Amino acid sequence: MEPTPVHIGVMDSRKAGQVLALPVRHLTMRQRAGRGVVLMLAVSLPAALFALLPPHVCQALVAVIGGPLAGLLRARSAAIFEPADITCPKCAQTIALPKNLTGWPARFPCPKCRAMVELRPAATLAA
Repeated sequence: MEPTPVHIGVMDSRKAGQVLALPVRHLTMRQRAGRGVVLMLAVSLPAALFALLPPHVCQALVAVIGGPLAGLLRARSAAIFEPADITCPKCAQTIALPKNLTGWPARFPCPKCRAMVELRPAATLAA
């Protein structure tokens, strides 16, 4: 876990956000692949077992398509945000980051004003 400069803004807003250093755990390629494989197996194995029962034949599609797709989407997340409090850029209320928030850009709704808060690495703003 290392403090990373993160731009906090409202999605689809021209209003400038703020840049804060938030605790972010950056995942290595091995960690990302491991997370993807674990989720793929967690989805595919039970679906494959249920597909053996006659009324659950459609579960084979979940095992063949859903498991690898879920694993691929999980493996794309390169960062995991640690618990922290931030200020909503729209309503200026203090809000806590949701548990298990992952990926760039990370998006979640503000519980107070329901605006979609977006977290991006501050380095991508200069490009």
